[in-house]
Amino acid sequence: MCLQKMIARHVLGVLLLCFISFLFGKTCKKKEIIHDIEIDTVIDTIIQPIPVPQYIVDVGEVEIPFPMDAIVKKDTIKDTVYINIPIQRKTYNTDDYRAVISGYRPNLDTMIIYHKKEIIYEKSRRWGIGLTAGYGVGREGFSPYLGAGIYYRIW
Repeated sequence: MCLQKMIARHVLGVLLLCFISFLFGKTCKKKEIIHDIEIDTVIDTIIQPIPVPQYIVDVGEVEIPFPMDAIVKKDTIKDTVYINIPIQRKTYNTDDYRAVISGYRPNLDTMIIYHKKEIIYEKSRRWGIGLTAGYGVGREGFSPYLGAGIYYRIW
């Protein structure tokens, strides 16, 4: 009977310590440090040089009608002249973007923008010191254990 009371006391003690530890851990939160924040907006004007195309490819030529008026001795003759306009495709490359422009009236064909993104991960501590409780082999055989210990966090 005495052994059962002792085991019951140990189990109740361990459960009480677990409950108190749970309540203590539940109320502990990282406190936010409040500072006076002053925000100042500054606009920097950076003058970029005009980019030089990396690649120039001749795509072909387009014939475009161009109306032309000719005045001959108080008489107007309307005629159409066809003009050949060369079409080129130009590619502009920098570290931040890649642009392809082409056409008789220049159009932006493709624009690829390379964003630089920085992700910061906060590492949690793996090693620590804490209270441990359990059941194990001691001097008197199997018995409950309560004490301080070093732990390594797996996840």
